[in-house]
Amino acid sequence: MSLLKIRCSGVPEHFNFPWKIALEKGLFEKAGIQLIWTENGAGTGAMCQDLTDDLIDMAIVLTEGAISNLHRENPSKICSFYTDSPLIWGVHTAFNKQFNKTQLQEKAEFAISRYTSGSHLMAFLYLQSIGIKNSPQFNLVNDLNGAREEFKNSPEQLFLWEKFTTKPFVDNKELTKIDEIPTPWPAFVILSSNRIIEKHSDAIYTILKIVQQQAQELKASENSSNEIAARYGLKIEDAQTWFNELKWSSKVEIDTQTLNKVTSTLYDLNLITYKKDAREFIHSFKRQFIL
Repeated sequence: MSLLKIRCSGVPEHFNFPWKIALEKGLFEKAGIQLIWTENGAGTGAMCQDLTDDLIDMAIVLTEGAISNLHRENPSKICSFYTDSPLIWGVHTAFNKQFNKTQLQEKAEFAISRYTSGSHLMAFLYLQSIGIKNSPQFNLVNDLNGAREEFKNSPEQLFLWEKFTTKPFVDNKELTKIDEIPTPWPAFVILSSNRIIEKHSDAIYTILKIVQQQAQELKASENSSNEIAARYGLKIEDAQTWFNELKWSSKVEIDTQTLNKVTSTLYDLNLITYKKDAREFIHSFKRQFIL
């Protein structure tokens, strides 16, 4: 019997380790699914565009980026939270380059992966958190490597990215982390295209349960943080700290109040021009089962 092909994408970072392990164990194949996994270092905005362009069927994306893109008529639905814990964004600049509020009040310039990405949306939230009300300027750099190159020529800007992913470059004195800001909601959701939902909702549910069960096994293992450190180039103590802070979701469910909070925040920051109720953006599974 042929396997059902489903294309899924995520960032090449430690958050998606459960997907990699499930693939290596052949767990999707055992469930009759050929999961075609691709990594996209450009992040949420790029993966949302890939969903629109029918290049992928599913994506693990930042919650605020999902809501922003769904308000721009992305043909997808949120199927579940992927994490219950927030993302801690590091605020970075070129090595030894310092910023203060006065400088940022005069000119706030950010390197971002692309518009509607997390690095773009969180720049506004960061300025709000430190009391800066002026409109920032943005330079598109595609991903972390693009930001590193951008800093070589234009050090007078900031760059927000997940703090443990950037820490090796902070440790080697390529970047300086001057601040950090957590998302005021769970970091990631799972987006699935309307096309795949209409045809294969049960398969999506199966994929999510496989990943959640694998994530819980990783959390229960004493060796997981060491393995993550080795695979993702992190110091063991950094991997342990991140792993202790992280909480992957264990249920396929959506908290609509949380999503409405994200919507209201983006609207208040003028990042979306209207507000839809979160129930319009979610897919509720009719069939509930445990593998």
